[in-house]
Amino acid sequence: MLNSIWELSEYIATNELIEILYTRQDGISKIHDVKPVAIMFSEYYFYLIAFMADDSKDFPTVFRIDRIEKSKKLNEKFRIPYKDKFNEGEFRKRVQFMYTGPLKSNV
Repeated sequence: MLNSIWELSEYIATNELIEILYTRQDGISKIHDVKPVAIMFSEYYFYLIAFMADDSKDFPTVFRIDRIEKSKKLNEKFRIPYKDKFNEGEFRKRVQFMYTGPLKSNV
């Protein structure tokens, strides 16, 4: 898994759009094109935090790295404006147990 983490971190550093083959907990596999923005560790697992490449969701999606079967770069860069940069601290405050969905305020 160390090789996967290293490869994904390089994609994050270079803002590479990537394609991943991801197998869900129920065994269903699906290909996703994503904009990877962070790798996080929580609850005994490493996670890839990424936005969907087609911008179909306004919030990041969480993928367990051990469930990513394959990843490859799509030879396309993405850009996220500084004001929209991923903030790990804010994400951890708003997301519990690495479930995805629109971020909610704790107020």
